[in-house]
Amino acid sequence: MPRYFEQFFNEEPMREISEEKARASAWYVEEVEGPPLHYRQHGEGKLARIIYPGHEDPAPAVADHRARYDGVPLQVHSPVTTGDRTRWRTWDFDGRGQLQRSIAYELDPDSPAYSESLYSPEGALLFRREHVHDDDGLVEVVTYDQHGKVLNREEVD
Repeated sequence: MPRYFEQFFNEEPMREISEEKARASAWYVEEVEGPPLHYRQHGEGKLARIIYPGHEDPAPAVADHRARYDGVPLQVHSPVTTGDRTRWRTWDFDGRGQLQRSIAYELDPDSPAYSESLYSPEGALLFRREHVHDDDGLVEVVTYDQHGKVLNREEVD
């Protein structure tokens, strides 16, 4: 029996909702036990994305996706690792299973700040974005190019 959630989170517990509430929502996530375990993200009355969690290598998820969901965009999440920092990677594929980009996330356990690094399909760093916080919340987002030069500094109210 499928389970339904308001949205997908790679590490955090997801809030389970009833099938009735899910189908009445504009967006929701449906668990598919598999194998492999994956989620169908529904939005605005259509299947919007397939999400596969827990893959160090996205290739097996892409192969499963091509066999089941050709034409639907795909997102693959690596396992979350912890230690001095919390890290994971997300790969975004189009509906044909072609890699569009990947994003590496890194969270500092000693602060609410985090960074995300965007990579091209070939693996080249395109830019890195840092989300800077103070005790009251997010204060600025700083974007750096692949060489560390500041491209943009956006203050958040």
